[in-house]
Amino acid sequence: MDDFEASEYGGHDSGADSLTIESVRLASKPANARTGDVARLSSVLRNVSSRDVLVVDDDPDIRHALVGALEEQGYHAISASNGREALKVLRMLHTPPSVILMDLMMPVMNGWEFRAEQQRDPLLSKIPVVVVSARENITEDALQVSTSGYLKKPFLLQDLLDAIGKFCGDPDRERGN
Repeated sequence: MDDFEASEYGGHDSGADSLTIESVRLASKPANARTGDVARLSSVLRNVSSRDVLVVDDDPDIRHALVGALEEQGYHAISASNGREALKVLRMLHTPPSVILMDLMMPVMNGWEFRAEQQRDPLLSKIPVVVVSARENITEDALQVSTSGYLKKPFLLQDLLDAIGKFCGDPDRERGN
């Protein structure tokens, strides 16, 4: 992986379902690296599958951890740092991702504003959204923005995989395993 090493996972038992998203430590991150950079989209545009996930979170550590954990499990993850950037990414893709994992509390364009704009766009409105937030009232927030599901931070890796598995193909089956 570009931004972290699998061996740097910490705080977990022998099973993958005990790993929390907070337990991923970044190994190295170039100062000029931004996971949401539009320049990275050229390879994304060519390699679209039913296991694509868009991660939208303003916290770079959480963004990197989610992308890394998903890629390690066989998904193809791209990211954006806020709702406005996510809309730009989505409008550049030839095929939309299978699901969007989205934080609500972000600068520039928050999750509520993103969701309102997404629902106004007929090409984007059908993409399911799973809210990922530490807010106490996440259940009400998820209902308010009409999402397909939610995960309360911190969460277990298995909970993340279960949430996106409802919308994405099985990575093992697509790889022929």
